[in-house]
Amino acid sequence: ASSQHLRFPSSESSVCCKRAVRLQSSQNRIGETCEVRRGKGQRRKMAEGNVSHSVASTQRQFLIPKEIVVALTNMGFHKANQVVWKTVVGSIIAGFWVVFGGIFALTVAGGVSKEVTEDLPSLQKTLVGTTFWVALVFILTYGGELLTGNMMYLSLALANRRITIIQA
Repeated sequence: ASSQHLRFPSSESSVCCKRAVRLQSSQNRIGETCEVRRGKGQRRKMAEGNVSHSVASTQRQFLIPKEIVVALTNMGFHKANQVVWKTVVGSIIAGFWVVFGGIFALTVAGGVSKEVTEDLPSLQKTLVGTTFWVALVFILTYGGELLTGNMMYLSLALANRRITIIQA
Protein backbone atom coordinates (compact mmCIF):
# COMPACT_ATOMS: atom_id res chain seq x y z
CA ALA A 1 0.00 0.00 0.00
CA SER A 2 1.24 3.45 -0.80
CA SER A 3 2.12 5.55 2.21
CA GLN A 4 0.28 8.85 2.34
CA HIS A 5 1.16 11.50 4.88
CA LEU A 6 -0.79 14.44 6.21
CA ARG A 7 1.02 17.65 7.01
CA PHE A 8 1.02 19.30 10.38
CA PRO A 9 -0.45 22.80 10.11
CA SER A 10 2.71 24.39 11.53
CA SER A 11 5.29 22.15 9.92
CA GLU A 12 7.41 22.02 6.80
CA SER A 13 7.92 18.27 7.09
CA SER A 14 5.41 15.52 6.61
CA VAL A 15 5.23 13.21 9.59
CA CYS A 16 4.16 9.61 9.76
CA CYS A 17 3.53 8.56 13.34
CA LYS A 18 4.23 4.94 14.14
CA ARG A 19 3.28 4.60 17.80
CA ALA A 20 2.54 7.72 19.83
CA VAL A 21 2.07 11.41 19.30
CA ARG A 22 4.93 12.68 21.46
CA LEU A 23 7.58 14.73 19.71
CA GLN A 24 10.81 15.97 21.22
CA SER A 25 11.19 19.11 19.19
CA SER A 26 8.78 21.46 17.50
CA GLN A 27 11.60 22.81 15.30
CA ASN A 28 12.87 19.66 13.52
CA ARG A 29 10.00 17.32 14.47
CA ILE A 30 12.39 14.58 15.48
CA GLY A 31 10.79 12.28 18.02
CA GLU A 32 11.29 8.85 19.51
CA THR A 33 8.17 7.46 17.91
CA CYS A 34 7.72 9.49 14.75
CA GLU A 35 9.57 9.25 11.49
CA VAL A 36 10.45 12.53 9.82
CA ARG A 37 10.60 12.54 6.05
CA ARG A 38 13.18 15.05 4.83
CA GLY A 39 15.62 15.44 1.99
CA LYS A 40 18.70 13.24 1.61
CA GLY A 41 21.03 15.98 2.82
CA GLN A 42 19.08 16.43 6.04
CA ARG A 43 19.13 12.67 6.74
CA ARG A 44 22.88 12.61 6.11
CA LYS A 45 23.44 15.51 8.53
CA MET A 46 21.36 13.79 11.20
CA ALA A 47 23.30 10.55 10.71
CA GLU A 48 26.61 12.37 11.00
CA GLY A 49 25.48 14.12 14.15
CA ASN A 50 25.53 17.66 12.72
CA VAL A 51 21.90 18.30 13.67
CA SER A 52 21.27 18.78 17.35
CA HIS A 53 18.51 16.68 18.85
CA SER A 54 18.53 18.49 22.18
CA VAL A 55 15.38 20.25 23.27
CA ALA A 56 15.69 23.74 24.64
CA SER A 57 13.61 24.53 27.69
CA THR A 58 11.64 27.14 25.72
CA GLN A 59 10.51 24.71 23.00
CA ARG A 60 7.25 22.86 23.43
CA GLN A 61 7.43 19.11 23.90
CA PHE A 62 3.81 18.31 23.10
CA LEU A 63 1.43 18.47 20.17
CA ILE A 64 -1.41 20.89 19.74
CA PRO A 65 -4.87 19.33 19.19
CA LYS A 66 -4.74 19.67 15.38
CA GLU A 67 -1.41 17.84 15.32
CA ILE A 68 -2.79 15.08 17.54
CA VAL A 69 -5.67 14.52 15.13
CA VAL A 70 -3.25 14.34 12.20
CA ALA A 71 -0.98 11.89 14.03
CA LEU A 72 -3.89 9.66 15.09
CA THR A 73 -5.32 9.77 11.56
CA ASN A 74 -1.96 8.61 10.18
CA MET A 75 -1.93 5.83 12.76
CA GLY A 76 -5.41 4.76 11.63
CA PHE A 77 -4.27 4.72 8.01
CA HIS A 78 -1.34 2.44 8.90
CA LYS A 79 -3.52 0.14 11.03
CA ALA A 80 -6.06 -0.19 8.20
CA ASN A 81 -3.30 -1.22 5.80
CA GLN A 82 -1.64 -3.60 8.26
CA VAL A 83 -1.71 -7.30 7.48
CA VAL A 84 -4.41 -9.18 9.39
CA TRP A 85 -2.14 -11.63 11.19
CA LYS A 86 -0.30 -8.78 12.96
CA THR A 87 -3.59 -7.52 14.36
CA VAL A 88 -4.63 -11.02 15.46
CA VAL A 89 -1.29 -11.71 17.17
CA GLY A 90 -1.36 -8.28 18.82
CA SER A 91 -4.88 -8.96 20.10
CA ILE A 92 -3.81 -12.30 21.57
CA ILE A 93 -0.84 -10.65 23.28
CA ALA A 94 -3.10 -7.90 24.68
CA GLY A 95 -5.52 -10.55 25.95
CA PHE A 96 -2.68 -12.31 27.72
CA TRP A 97 -1.62 -9.09 29.45
CA VAL A 98 -5.22 -8.25 30.45
CA VAL A 99 -5.61 -11.72 32.01
CA PHE A 100 -2.28 -11.33 33.78
CA GLY A 101 -3.32 -7.92 35.16
CA GLY A 102 -6.69 -9.29 36.24
CA ILE A 103 -5.12 -12.20 38.09
CA PHE A 104 -2.67 -9.82 39.76
CA ALA A 105 -5.49 -7.46 40.82
CA LEU A 106 -7.62 -10.29 42.18
CA THR A 107 -4.65 -11.79 44.03
CA VAL A 108 -3.91 -8.48 45.73
CA ALA A 109 -7.56 -7.85 46.59
CA GLY A 110 -8.12 -11.45 47.71
CA GLY A 111 -5.28 -11.22 50.19
CA VAL A 112 -7.21 -8.85 52.44
CA SER A 113 -8.37 -10.54 55.65
CA LYS A 114 -12.04 -10.96 56.53
CA GLU A 115 -11.76 -8.66 59.55
CA VAL A 116 -10.35 -5.79 57.46
CA THR A 117 -13.00 -6.36 54.77
CA GLU A 118 -15.77 -6.10 57.38
CA ASP A 119 -14.37 -2.79 58.67
CA LEU A 120 -13.62 -1.39 55.17
CA PRO A 121 -16.04 -3.04 52.72
CA SER A 122 -14.85 -1.08 49.67
CA LEU A 123 -11.16 -1.84 50.21
CA GLN A 124 -11.12 -4.87 47.91
CA LYS A 125 -12.70 -2.95 45.02
CA THR A 126 -10.27 -0.11 45.59
CA LEU A 127 -7.32 -2.50 45.50
CA VAL A 128 -8.54 -4.06 42.23
CA GLY A 129 -8.90 -0.61 40.71
CA THR A 130 -5.46 0.50 41.86
CA THR A 131 -3.62 -2.62 40.65
CA PHE A 132 -5.30 -3.47 37.32
CA TRP A 133 -3.41 -0.65 35.57
CA VAL A 134 -0.41 -2.99 35.54
CA ALA A 135 -2.06 -4.81 32.60
CA LEU A 136 -2.28 -1.60 30.57
CA VAL A 137 1.34 -0.75 31.30
CA PHE A 138 2.40 -4.19 30.04
CA ILE A 139 0.31 -3.77 26.89
CA LEU A 140 1.93 -0.42 26.15
CA THR A 141 5.42 -1.64 27.02
CA TYR A 142 5.45 -5.06 25.38
CA GLY A 143 2.91 -4.51 22.63
CA GLY A 144 -0.66 -5.45 22.01
CA GLU A 145 -3.72 -4.40 20.03
CA LEU A 146 -6.69 -3.26 22.07
CA LEU A 147 -10.07 -2.97 20.36
CA THR A 148 -10.82 0.45 21.84
CA GLY A 149 -7.60 1.98 20.55
CA ASN A 150 -8.10 0.53 17.09
CA MET A 151 -11.65 1.91 16.99
CA MET A 152 -10.32 5.37 17.81
CA TYR A 153 -7.58 5.25 15.15
CA LEU A 154 -9.80 3.82 12.43
CA SER A 155 -12.76 6.13 13.10
CA LEU A 156 -10.50 9.19 12.84
CA ALA A 157 -8.95 7.91 9.61
CA LEU A 158 -12.45 7.21 8.25
CA ALA A 159 -13.74 10.64 9.28
CA ASN A 160 -10.76 12.30 7.56
CA ARG A 161 -11.34 10.14 4.45
CA ARG A 162 -7.95 8.45 4.61
CA ILE A 163 -9.56 4.98 4.53
CA THR A 164 -12.80 3.51 3.24
CA ILE A 165 -15.55 1.85 5.26
CA ILE A 166 -14.40 -1.51 3.85
CA GLN A 167 -10.89 -0.98 5.25
CA ALA A 168 -12.24 0.04 8.66
